[in-house]
Amino acid sequence: MPRSKSFPLRAIAWACLAVAQLVWLPTVRADGIPVAPIVYKEIKLAGNSGNVFALGFMPFEAGKLYWTTDEGGMAHLYTYDLGSQAAVELDAVIPPSFLPSGFVWSPDGRQAAMIRGPALKLVGIGVRATHNLFLGTGQWGPMFWTPNRSILSACAPDAQVSRRLCAVDTSTGLVTVLAAPGEGSVYAVGYIEGVNKVIYERWNPGEAPNPVHIYSASIFSDHVGNVMPLAYPDISGQGYLTVTPDGRYGVTIGQATQAKGKISDVYLGDFSTGNWTRVSSRADWGQASMAVLSPDHRYLVVATPDGKGGYRLWLADVPDKVFDSLGASH
Repeated sequence: MPRSKSFPLRAIAWACLAVAQLVWLPTVRADGIPVAPIVYKEIKLAGNSGNVFALGFMPFEAGKLYWTTDEGGMAHLYTYDLGSQAAVELDAVIPPSFLPSGFVWSPDGRQAAMIRGPALKLVGIGVRATHNLFLGTGQWGPMFWTPNRSILSACAPDAQVSRRLCAVDTSTGLVTVLAAPGEGSVYAVGYIEGVNKVIYERWNPGEAPNPVHIYSASIFSDHVGNVMPLAYPDISGQGYLTVTPDGRYGVTIGQATQAKGKISDVYLGDFSTGNWTRVSSRADWGQASMAVLSPDHRYLVVATPDGKGGYRLWLADVPDKVFDSLGASH
């Protein structure tokens, strides 16, 4: 299926990638999970100290990546334009001395939400206005800002209690727990705006050897319904699953349960077909920590440690043949 090419990168920078795509040869590992070759280029940064704790594409500005870092207890917010290949640090968004554990943009880009423990801060972009809310619960997962001005996440009062799906009213700070079937902790990993659905992960260590289950569900006032299971690869997950805004594709980091060695891989899946593939990793990555696919399904970005207390970001233009192989039955 052809994908949008609304913000192509410079031809010279991707010359080697074009050659690589001409010789695209998928393989199949002994564990039965196909391997798709892919070529990465590093996003060069002036400074890359600290750890990345949020990574994504701006919902209101096509072709822009953003990420947030913890640099010695100080939070920083950066953007990267895929067209100009320019990285910029955005000041006056994350308040000084506030180190959030989660960050998300509003759909229109006029606000950003950030959370740490029971404190939720809503920051107006360009107007220097901060709205502070006390939520009364201290454990949160990835956040998604919905069109009805609520924030969807997973919450728990402390680390000893299983997390549940939660919706936060950004006007009042009221937290509503959305009942979902099953045991174990629940993590929201994607939100499909047009149909008001959540994609969530349920993790139950008592269900070994595969404790991870993925579902899509419709969101109601106090529960989720019309729950449908989604295919997930037989891997030992080592990072949160991320999902494209249309709910079509997912990206996760892990290691196949039948694979030897300790190197984790990036897996790309098509929820409509249930097919997953492992996309090739660079030998100098080490342990990948986070990966995300762009809304138009074209670009894959992976964050890895640099081995010196900092991070590296890698960008790949995903060949159409990778998605064609996911759409085919095998």
